[in-house]
Amino acid sequence: MVVKQTETGIVQDLDTLRRLPMTFQDVILLCDVEDLSYREAAEALAIPIGTVMSRLHRGRAQLRAALTAANAQQGDTSSRNTQALLHERIEAS
Repeated sequence: MVVKQTETGIVQDLDTLRRLPMTFQDVILLCDVEDLSYREAAEALAIPIGTVMSRLHRGRAQLRAALTAANAQQGDTSSRNTQALLHERIEAS
């Protein structure tokens, strides 16, 4: 049952990520999921490193707010573990 709740939470979190503008999705996926450096992400997207940093900061803030709002609105606790891990990852960056 715990695994199923975690899988559901991950799917909800991915849906939330997909609602962000594509420019933010790209840098979040490259830097936070694929673990590319800012320089590597900049090269992959053919954009300046400062743009990567800016989009990553704004994208993480939007994602954090969207996840918090979605959980509060749904009263759903199934994705809280995944959300906590994501918040830790974002805050550590």
